[in-house]
Amino acid sequence: MHSTKMRFARVGVAALVGIIATTSGCRRKQKKAWQTIVAHDGRSEIRIPGEWEYEKNPISQKSIQADHVETGTVLTVSTRAKADLHDYTLASFCEGVRRRANRFKRFRETGRREYRIGPSRALEFEREADLGGSPLRELLTCIDGPRFVHYCNISTSGRGWSKRKALLRKIIGTFRERPQPRSRPRPRSAEVGLRPFAARDGRSSLSLPRSWRTVPNLARIHPEATIHVGNGRFRFGLVSSQPKTMVPDVRTLAGYAARTLAFHRKRFTAYKVGPSAEITVGGFAAMQFRRDVAIKGVKSVNLVTFVDTPKHYYQVVLWTYPSDWPAARALFTRIAASFRVAKSPAKKRP
Repeated sequence: MHSTKMRFARVGVAALVGIIATTSGCRRKQKKAWQTIVAHDGRSEIRIPGEWEYEKNPISQKSIQADHVETGTVLTVSTRAKADLHDYTLASFCEGVRRRANRFKRFRETGRREYRIGPSRALEFEREADLGGSPLRELLTCIDGPRFVHYCNISTSGRGWSKRKALLRKIIGTFRERPQPRSRPRPRSAEVGLRPFAARDGRSSLSLPRSWRTVPNLARIHPEATIHVGNGRFRFGLVSSQPKTMVPDVRTLAGYAARTLAFHRKRFTAYKVGPSAEITVGGFAAMQFRRDVAIKGVKSVNLVTFVDTPKHYYQVVLWTYPSDWPAARALFTRIAASFRVAKSPAKKRP
């Protein structure tokens, strides 16, 4: 009897050990392998833990966006072509990124270092901010790639920063700039078909790609314009007008174009206007220029079209980064050519 009890006891212990082993094995299996995330623009990639989630269509200018909800950690990666930056250096680029970030939160810098991620030079800034008693920690890393400059921002809240920082640095250490094809991909299908878009005052319209929408920030910066549109990332457009009675000393379209271009020159750190092309838009005489500008260290290429109507001078401005200009030029020409003046102004939009 005693031996039987001992045998059952041993079986019970063995079963318990087996259950514990099986449970721990399941727990080990639950830990997912790291995953590689490729940026939506194909310019970079980074590896993140398997339990992290990422956005397939990141917002705004972010090319990669991922997070870990349990620890309140957010990762974003943004990329700029070096050809789109005026007087580029990695240090000046990082300074601009830090200055823009400080508009929203008052960060204190607690550390910085320079190192290499693969073949690329990197500058890391460790920062913290106080959000109502809860500390927000951030690793801001600028990476000098062969063709692009990238900035990775990982922010996290709560305690355990010293342990968590090692993991975050490991994630950033997996970042790579991807080789780019020699020829640019064709524009997306959404950029092919155009649809009419009426101005806010109902007096004019443009035909735009279906992916373009009103951009509220442009309306705040350029309240005088009646169309403020863009594709949400790097292509934008404005339409503005001025009654001829407001400029009685201007007698010709060429005179109005020269005055307007000269007036805008003071807003930019670099400014170059190409030769004019005399064209017809919507049945009216028009002049078109390519304008290369830079502001706050960022370059852009503008297609500027002035249109002479009986009562108003109109200005259509479309712009993008220099790296996107070869692909955007034909589209911009189509959009500018689609400008129309309403025969009878429609009701104003709010």
